[in-house]
Parts: sequence; structure tokens; C-alpha cells
Amino acid sequence: EPTVGVEEFDTQSIFEVYPNPVKDILNVSLVSEGAKVKAFSVTDLKGSVVTKGLVKIDEIDLKLNLTKLQNGVYLLHLISNDGVQSHYKVIKH
Repeated sequence: EPTVGVEEFDTQSIFEVYPNPVKDILNVSLVSEGAKVKAFSVTDLKGSVVTKGLVKIDEIDLKLNLTKLQNGVYLLHLISNDGVQSHYKVIKH
């Protein structure tokens, strides 16, 4: 039986991204103490940015509304306040 889920491109992720596959809201929570998301972007597989933004300094968890995206595979790029970049494959259905 095939398994569907997050594929992390980096081995030491400081964020947890769920649920994946996602229908509406994608949650990003910190795993490492003190880490916060500073900026994010979501791109399609062609490399076009479909949404991006900066995160308020006092936000601990990030909720991305992906309702308007078409079903498919996207790449989520996160940058922490330390400059660490994390990348995730996200499936929208």
C-alpha cells in the first residue's frame, strides 16, 4: 500500500509541517527551541511562486491557507530567524 506524506529534503529539520496531504490549512510548528519562521514561500513544480510572505516576530506557529491552490504538488521553502533554510514537498488535494 503506497504511503503519502512529507518528504523532507534536509535531514535536520527544525520545523514540523502537517497535515500532508493538505486540503486547506498547512501548519508549520517549530521543533527546535528558539527557532521561528522568518519567511516562507510556496512554489509549484515549475518554480513559479504561488504565495510568499514574512512572518510577524511574535508568531510561534504558522498557518498557511492553501485553499485557493489547485490540487497538486508544491514546494514549501522556510527560512528561520537564524537563516536556516528548510524545504518540504507538500501535496494539496
